[in-house]
Amino acid sequence: MTTRIENVGIVVQDLELVRDFFVALGLEVKGVAQVHGPWVDLTLGLEDVESRICVLGSDDSDAQIELQQYVTPTPLPAARAGIPNVIGLHRVSLQVTDLEGHVGRLAQEGYGLRGEVARYADECHLCYVVGPEDLLVMLFEPISPA
Repeated sequence: MTTRIENVGIVVQDLELVRDFFVALGLEVKGVAQVHGPWVDLTLGLEDVESRICVLGSDDSDAQIELQQYVTPTPLPAARAGIPNVIGLHRVSLQVTDLEGHVGRLAQEGYGLRGEVARYADECHLCYVVGPEDLLVMLFEPISPA
């Protein structure tokens, strides 16, 4: 028996806004769909489900992010999003090049840091960005050996 990570699903209110945020970070749209019908209702244990989906990924990884916007039923708000110590989905982590460039560009688009850019030992620089809908995204850039 084998197991591999296929994707992480994130329910969002504004699919295009969150999609564009991840595309700006370098991910690519790998697929889009609108799903509904008995199989969806049965799988989710909900009734009359209709949702829009956007799958994002990169060419150098099989793991993907699946954004899902419910048309019906009405999505429920998270208890407290954007805070690292809330139980539930904590964050999405992306390895990037030019961390400072990403942080600067995201700041121009209105997305700030949760804390500050920090150095972890001799391994990487990292930070938490608060994205659309208070989604936490950890960006990290490995430190190149000298």
